[in-house]
Amino acid sequence: MKKKNGNSNSRVGYFIRRILAFGIDYLIVNRLCVLLTALVYGFMNHGELVIINDLTDVSVGQCAVILLTIFLVSLFYFVYVPCQVWKGQTLMQHVLQLKVVEDETADVDVMTMMKRFIIGCLLLEGTFYYFISVLKNVLILKFLYSNPQMMDWILSGPIVVISVYSLVSSLLDKKQSRMLHDRLFHTEVIDVYDGTGKVL
Repeated sequence: MKKKNGNSNSRVGYFIRRILAFGIDYLIVNRLCVLLTALVYGFMNHGELVIINDLTDVSVGQCAVILLTIFLVSLFYFVYVPCQVWKGQTLMQHVLQLKVVEDETADVDVMTMMKRFIIGCLLLEGTFYYFISVLKNVLILKFLYSNPQMMDWILSGPIVVISVYSLVSSLLDKKQSRMLHDRLFHTEVIDVYDGTGKVL
């Protein structure tokens, strides 16, 4: 059942749990990506397990494989899990009792969740996602290296502006608290806290 966030206390609690859920989800995905890219990179380099901190000496082809690995891990966690494991919930959304729904109450289907994540979250609000930071790093190191600082500003600027706009607009949206990716694909992150005291 959808909970209304009408009073300031419940709204503050909702935002704290939403930020906390995403922050921990981000850390989980980040660590999974580091581990799996180390395994994949090791497989491509005679079985040596290497935690990659710098892509400077990594070939373009191997960078592409690393990016694909990170993309698939992100897709698994932010699309497959909410569609197939916990309806509308990542691991931390499940723990903190938040849920992504479509048209206020319906479960989100796979295609909507894919478009919401790839177009909305990654392409428009990529500031908040590990995949985009690695992609930007690869583009600068391998293709736009003539002026890396300027290229960083050019690539980061629009995404940062859109991300900040999206975050501020969700804070100002007192009825549904929707970020840009939610408004574009008619989804909403709702509070499903059951009042048992088992969540913040």
